[in-house]
Amino acid sequence: MDATKKVLDHNGYHTGDLGYIDKDGFLYITDRMDNILKIDGRKINPKEIEDVFMETGQFIEVAVFGIPDKLLGNKLIALVSLKNNALNKNIVLKKCAQLLPRYKMPGYIIFKQFLPKSSQGKIDKIKCLEIINKELRSRLQ
Repeated sequence: MDATKKVLDHNGYHTGDLGYIDKDGFLYITDRMDNILKIDGRKINPKEIEDVFMETGQFIEVAVFGIPDKLLGNKLIALVSLKNNALNKNIVLKKCAQLLPRYKMPGYIIFKQFLPKSSQGKIDKIKCLEIINKELRSRLQ
């Protein structure tokens, strides 16, 4: 009953999906609200950051996560695979920093040859988080 009250009220059914209606009236679902992260008091959608990284044309895949941070609430971390491993990573990062406001730029970027996939071929977020945790532990040692 409580779960129903959270999604159904006098305004309609709230799915938690984000999207838009185009000029022809078609509805497009682009993401979910439950993916929203709170960083330093700001609400950030990791998909927006992933899209900016992909727009540079330098990446095969990008996955952005929030990990708990005592000061900021969450800290952004990106797991990425470059199209060309010979690219200068600093140049790629500089380009991303030019396209994103500072508060949306991930604090850590982890470069991998490829990102783990689920059996459905989607990025496996659990395995990505395992990679991130392992990488961060190794950086702290």
